[in-house]
Amino acid sequence: MSDTRVRSAVIAAGAVALTFLITHVVLSGIPTAIVFSGAILGLINGLLAVGIVLIYRSHRIINFAQAAMGAAGAIFAYNLVVFLEWPYMLAFVASVIVSVIVAIAIELGFVRRFFDAPRLVLTVITIAVIPGIGFLTGQLDQLPLFGSSEDRTVEELAGREIVTPFADWTFRVGAFPLDFRFGHLFAIVVGIAALLGLAAFFRFSRTGIALRAAAENAERARLLGISVGNLSLVSWAIAGVLGGLAVTLFATVQEQFGTQPAPPELLLVALAAATFARMRSMPAAAGSAVLITIVRQAVEFKYEEQAGLVFIGLFFLLVVSLIVAGAGSKRRGRRSEESEASSWRATEEARSTPQEMLQIAGIRLARRLLVVLGVAAVLIFPWVVSSGQANLAGYYALIAIALLSLTVLTGWAGQVSLGQFGFVAIGAVLGGALTGRLGLSFWLALIIVPFLTAGITLLVGIPALRIPGLFLAIATYAMAFAIRAGLFEERYFGWLLPERVERPQLFLLDFEDERSMYYLCVLALVLSVLFVTSLRRTRTGRVLIGLRDNDNNVRAFGIDPVRMKLAAFAVSGFLCGFAGVILAHHQRAVQGDTFPASVSLDIFLFAVVGGVGSTLGVLLGGLFYAARTLLTNQFAGWVLGPVGVLAILYAFPGGLASIALGLRDTVLRIIAQRRQMVVPALFADFDPEALERRLIPLSEPTPQAGLGALPVSRRYRAASTLYSQRKQAASRSADGESAAIGAAAEVARSAEAAVTSGALDRGAES
Repeated sequence: MSDTRVRSAVIAAGAVALTFLITHVVLSGIPTAIVFSGAILGLINGLLAVGIVLIYRSHRIINFAQAAMGAAGAIFAYNLVVFLEWPYMLAFVASVIVSVIVAIAIELGFVRRFFDAPRLVLTVITIAVIPGIGFLTGQLDQLPLFGSSEDRTVEELAGREIVTPFADWTFRVGAFPLDFRFGHLFAIVVGIAALLGLAAFFRFSRTGIALRAAAENAERARLLGISVGNLSLVSWAIAGVLGGLAVTLFATVQEQFGTQPAPPELLLVALAAATFARMRSMPAAAGSAVLITIVRQAVEFKYEEQAGLVFIGLFFLLVVSLIVAGAGSKRRGRRSEESEASSWRATEEARSTPQEMLQIAGIRLARRLLVVLGVAAVLIFPWVVSSGQANLAGYYALIAIALLSLTVLTGWAGQVSLGQFGFVAIGAVLGGALTGRLGLSFWLALIIVPFLTAGITLLVGIPALRIPGLFLAIATYAMAFAIRAGLFEERYFGWLLPERVERPQLFLLDFEDERSMYYLCVLALVLSVLFVTSLRRTRTGRVLIGLRDNDNNVRAFGIDPVRMKLAAFAVSGFLCGFAGVILAHHQRAVQGDTFPASVSLDIFLFAVVGGVGSTLGVLLGGLFYAARTLLTNQFAGWVLGPVGVLAILYAFPGGLASIALGLRDTVLRIIAQRRQMVVPALFADFDPEALERRLIPLSEPTPQAGLGALPVSRRYRAASTLYSQRKQAASRSADGESAAIGAAAEVARSAEAAVTSGALDRGAES
């Protein structure tokens, strides 16, 4: 038996022993039926975890859309059973087929488009497709296949139970009164068969062996004539099968068929299991999923009112395992994965308007006019909309501050965080506690809480520095669940959570009025923008940009990268705490429902959509995010929703900032050409020989064409030095040529005179 098999057997035996120890010793009195139920759900989670490991090994990305792909198939199966009355088994097969189609569409539409892009870019794409899949699956019941929606009953619209084969047959495990049905047994059979079939595929089939080879070294696989593109399609199709099986089986076992059969917790457990397996071993991922789920079921059974402990424990276990795994990889010299995903390099640095163009009065006037129009729109907005929309606008202004925190942490320092809204929650709780429980002034809390939140974020950042980029995303995503589950639990933090939060007052201003509160939120956003913009111009901002691009270069200049990354975490936490204090008073309460973990994903996604590397980008991303809710038109919601997000990321990976800056540079380039101005910043990456870009030929004016053909009174010519040097050089060349000709003529005349004089002398002598 090989060392690998021995190691796998030892790990499996250790996992079984650990499970028995936790369920029968640490948590004594756990019924066998609870362990059996956890094993079934763990097997289902294991299918998702194996799919995540498969995509990671073949593409070096983390597929956050693994559960969403399966959810599309499960929802389609539900519609087939409810509206067309298909048998369960036939609908189950259809669900897997639909999941495969969705996975193939993602591969053909986005994975190949960004195949050579940084791995974090492609990981963000898998996050971006989640709302897109949700939007499309939400429209499935509108297909003509399912008939007219006007004829549907209330029961059908509300959802109903799916009838499975042998619906009346039940069995029990042990003496505990927990009934198991056909769905549980079916999940065991299908799950084990899928894992065994996948193992046989990778071991005995040529395609499976090629997939394993390409996963180890894609370049060498290409040299051997293996089509890496076709293998990518196969790996995503297999991931689609696993996702469809897992989510449909989960919905069957839990009897939760409907419009959203894949809760976020399902993905979190699968991500954690894949991470514990170090994204390398599929059997280890499946086994970890089973162990995690059994422990979760046991804790929830033993301590029903403290179920949030599971997410807190899962977060700490993830952090510890990632730190240990990262240290072990460095000792073994494995730096390839870390180099591939150590930081965020998806966006280019935004260029400011060239100083040469700012000397033109028209451009200065246009800039001022845009600023005036923007300020006027912001000031007038709460007077032309309802109070509810003004309240939402204030909320999204605070969300924009959280987006700005990602500019510092991700756009500059390169540290990916999917739990940023969790830091906002910490700031909200601390701010509510200072004003609601201690009776401090809101304005004093607005000064104290950001520093406290920065300190807490700094503590999170210390272990995060030992975690590579992609895995840091998983850890921070788990942190968002842990904060949501633990911070708002009355049992643990009831002494800190305020019962009610009153809005502040300042002199004659009463912020109970929605318009006044809106202006306060906008003012907070403006101050945050000024703070981040000023920080970018300092040495700290420049060092963070250099740190994102190359750690070693920064270290060569005697700068400690660890200290600078911690500073980025602290500044990011400061901004989140600042937004959290105002948000708590804006909402007049601090509740867990206000801070779901899914908002952290949305914040990161729309920061990238806007352009996470620049202040302008995240503001545009925040505006795009807010427009989805503020605009009630269905078409606008469709365009600004998932479809618009995917279209922007597909065509412009740099986000909305790249579109805005590209349009600005195009206009400035036209103006520069028309005025015959030389602006290196605009033409550095511009090909003047491209025929379609020759707006005005860059050549000397001729007297009988162009401006030269017009009367002097009708000519428009700006002062330009474009050709002055050329004319001066030509003049100097002409003067030099004339001087040379004159000197040569003088030499010739001297020589001729000398010859003539010599001839006369010889004649006289004769």
